[in-house]
Amino acid sequence: MYTTTVKVRKIFKGKRATIILLTPLIWAFLTLTSFIIGVKVTPLALIAMILLFIAVIPMIIILMKASEPFKGPNSFETQEVTFQVFDGELYLDNLKLDVDWDDVDGSLYLENISVIVHPKYKTKTYVTKFAGFVEQPYANDFLNFLKSHNVKIIDANSGLDT
Repeated sequence: MYTTTVKVRKIFKGKRATIILLTPLIWAFLTLTSFIIGVKVTPLALIAMILLFIAVIPMIIILMKASEPFKGPNSFETQEVTFQVFDGELYLDNLKLDVDWDDVDGSLYLENISVIVHPKYKTKTYVTKFAGFVEQPYANDFLNFLKSHNVKIIDANSGLDT
């Protein structure tokens, strides 16, 4: 087991994700409903539809602000994380992690990305369960720990094993 400081990417989930995903769906439903009522029942409902349609502008601004913690440098938070090594593989809470070493900035990139293939349409969906990186001054000690346990490390620049 090895504990080190890791910059962990915030994963898009929870209450904030629900708000971000449901808001445009509710807006689309209300706009479509008011349009159908305006066409079938009363033309006055078309005014409501136009107002709802214009409401997309503030809605987009609110959604951009709500999603800001998941973009750019704000999407990482520093945490103390404990890793385990079994049979030359790095694990975090039963998640097998891939390890990439970047010689340029001297950091280790750790990730667990699963690929889900739809059985009928053969479309791929990538699901990130963990993503983070170990920066200097912690990276060299962690790299030595990984090498001492024969963990497979990929060079981020060339794609080859180190």
